[in-house]
Amino acid sequence: MKSNNQKGITLVALVITIIVLLILAGITIAALSGENGILVRARESKYASDISSAKELVILGINECITDYYADKYVANTSSVGEKTIQEYIIENIQSTQASSVIASASDSTITTNVTDAKGATLTATIDTDGSITQWTGAATTD
Repeated sequence: MKSNNQKGITLVALVITIIVLLILAGITIAALSGENGILVRARESKYASDISSAKELVILGINECITDYYADKYVANTSSVGEKTIQEYIIENIQSTQASSVIASASDSTITTNVTDAKGATLTATIDTDGSITQWTGAATTD
């Protein structure tokens, strides 16, 4: 009589294990790189964070210019302000503030940043004569 005491896994068990691992790998790859995958959402979050940071820096730079404008005009009584409007003062001095790291250019009533969104649109701020930001344009922003 033969004894059938063989130990080990069967071919069927091995095939089932491989199939389960392939299914799990497919689900993981889809979760990472799919249309709404983790990598896509991380990239979108990075752009949103960059845009928000740039907005904050521009606002801080504008506020710094406004403070300097009033300090020069009324406290120090210097002639550096002269007949300039706040808007003109901001455009001249914004690149010497803490916002200089994100400012690409400033002219007329427009401050252009070097920050872009996922589609390559540049974040731009338009300011009025009293230094208030009237419009953010260019980059896809969510407020």
